[in-house]
Order: sequence, then C-alpha cells, then structure tokens
Amino acid sequence: MLATSAYTENIAAFFMDDGVYQLIHQQQSAAILAKDHSSMFKLCELYDIENIYVSAASLAERDITCDQLLMPVTVLTQEAFYNQLLAYQIKLMF
Repeated sequence: MLATSAYTENIAAFFMDDGVYQLIHQQQSAAILAKDHSSMFKLCELYDIENIYVSAASLAERDITCDQLLMPVTVLTQEAFYNQLLAYQIKLMF
C-alpha cells in the first residue's frame, strides 16, 4: 500500500469483513502466526494516504469500536462503502 502511494495521489484503503482485525490497536498477531501490519498502517499519514474506509457492518459484527482502532478511519454503511469503492480506480482491500 505504501509503495502504491508513490505512483498516485488519489488512493484509498478499504477494510471489510475480517480485514478490520488488521486495524486493531495492540494486536498480538504472533500468537496466531500472522504478520503484524500495524506499523505499516501507522505510516499512512506520512505517505499521504488519508482516505481509509471501514465497513460499519464489519465492525459491528465483530464487536469492534473505533476506539480500538490504530488510527482514525471513515466508517461507512454498506451502501456508502461500496459507492465509495466504485469511485476509485486503484483499490487496496483488506
């Protein structure tokens, strides 16, 4: 995601379904042998990746609140999420 930001100014990241788990603050991914992406996501602002969208339904289904997330995000309803997704030519989905 960070490398892509060097090639375009209009970039967004979309998190839905289990991808929202990647945004949880102080995750312990080593316990399940998964890679911890939190340090990369903290660099989004530095790389001018300001549009980070999260599915409200995905958060609710997993009982995750915005207070538990690493960084500020825009939480969207399902319809708004997919409408926003259609607005971008380059899509990074987690």
